[in-house]
Amino acid sequence: MLRLIIEAKRIKMITLAQEYGFTAKETIQCSQELDKLLNLYGQAMESQESSNTTPAAKSIIS
Repeated sequence: MLRLIIEAKRIKMITLAQEYGFTAKETIQCSQELDKLLNLYGQAMESQESSNTTPAAKSIIS
């Protein structure tokens, strides 16, 4: 699920960059949101590797 959200945000960021430019406020804001999602995903992956993750937590990652 989180991967799908990340992919949708990435596509939105690319679209914004094409429409408004890479340095536009909208593009930068979307990029920062994507960064947060990617950081969350990375933390979830680290947590999954270091412990037995519950099925509910695994569903958030996939």
